[in-house]
Amino acid sequence: MEFWATPHCGCTDDPRCFVNTAPTIVEVSPAYLDLNKGESGTITVRAVDAQQNLAPFPEEIVGPGYLPAKLVEDRYDDGAAGEATYRVEFPTEGEQLRSLVPVSVLDTCGQGDLKNVPVRLFYPPVITPIHEGSRWGDGSYLQMFLVDDPDFRGCNYDRWEVVEVTVTGQCGNFYYPPRLISCWCVHEECRTSGLAFKPEPDCCERKFTIEARDSSSPVGPQKGMLSVSVPNRPPRLGLGNRVLKVRPGETITARISADDPDGDTITITQTLGPGVFVPVQGQGWASSTWTWTVPDVCGESLRRVFVVGFNAADSYEAKSEASFVVRVRCPPKAYDAFALVPRGGSSTAAAYVYAPDSPSLSIKVGDVPFGLSVSAHVEDDPFAPGMGGFMVEFDVSAESTLCDGVYAVPFTVTDQDGLSSQATLYVHVVGNRPPQCSPEVLEGRTTVALSPTGEKRGMVFLGPY
Repeated sequence: MEFWATPHCGCTDDPRCFVNTAPTIVEVSPAYLDLNKGESGTITVRAVDAQQNLAPFPEEIVGPGYLPAKLVEDRYDDGAAGEATYRVEFPTEGEQLRSLVPVSVLDTCGQGDLKNVPVRLFYPPVITPIHEGSRWGDGSYLQMFLVDDPDFRGCNYDRWEVVEVTVTGQCGNFYYPPRLISCWCVHEECRTSGLAFKPEPDCCERKFTIEARDSSSPVGPQKGMLSVSVPNRPPRLGLGNRVLKVRPGETITARISADDPDGDTITITQTLGPGVFVPVQGQGWASSTWTWTVPDVCGESLRRVFVVGFNAADSYEAKSEASFVVRVRCPPKAYDAFALVPRGGSSTAAAYVYAPDSPSLSIKVGDVPFGLSVSAHVEDDPFAPGMGGFMVEFDVSAESTLCDGVYAVPFTVTDQDGLSSQATLYVHVVGNRPPQCSPEVLEGRTTVALSPTGEKRGMVFLGPY
């Protein structure tokens, strides 16, 4: 408690001030104040002035770092005495404040008195979630948290001060016996706790509340609370093979199943692609079969790849999506080739093959007639590379003894899936025959035919007949 008085400075013309004495604060009630954070209390100040020139009490008491106080009631006795009541506020937010409220009184001559009212401030425990350690595991949600008590000042001062930690929850089961944190447990490891919460299925308000209660405050217990909403985990959707390779006309099936890690009721529906799938529902787990009869899509302009998608959702808008690919395997389409080869000579030919489902092809030449020689290799279509087309290049030669005519040479192309297609290389062998004039009779001209033995002359006919 402090007291001060300001002597008359002689800076006023009021004659009463030349023999003035300062007013006196005679009582402050209570002598000290206990406050919990977010609460308020009152202080009553009584003062007297022997010169009967007491000034009004200040409307507000403010100062850097001090608790604010506001005048709520005052009364005076003809300047000889006065009484004022102030409400002291402990803000809910902000830094820790000084535990002091200065109250003062002045007279009309500028002299006054001052007393400081000690205030003991009690802060609630603080519960801080530790996100790094919080996770799902073994069907339960583990929440880590740290408890702090700003009022702990060490065992020498607060030996018997303790904080009690309790947990309440709904839509789930947990085990957390009440725990006491005392002044002997001030290091972080001791103040760190973990709670395992196992949610109940089909319950949307899965949460629990951690409460730290400090009963050491003389004006009532202080509480710190942390409410945790347990995150809802989405269902897990299993589709098996992600790429199915099928052939036209084949009927395929796929087992679609999903489970929910929280045990919630889930519904599986098809969201994309062909086939037949009846939506199915189950608690914690559901499964059904998707069926599709593959149409003939082996034309060059038809789509051969299909995406089939599914959705698994629980009752609380948590969902997962997955899909697989159906690739229709069509055999390569090979086209016939034609080669014109002189007897005793050689030539080349090319056959076009359409096989968009395979990055490469192999070729096998079938039985080759006697007197012919045929070799072949496959190249990417030079006119439209990467578009599913291939060119089979043939090198053909014929012996000089081979008779004129057309010879058929079968060949087979096979893709990487083992699907094959057959076509024919037609080889037209021609000999060294003399050219023929046609027609043989021309008006006014000589008809000449060349033969291997030389020149042959014929008659000249002048028409008309």
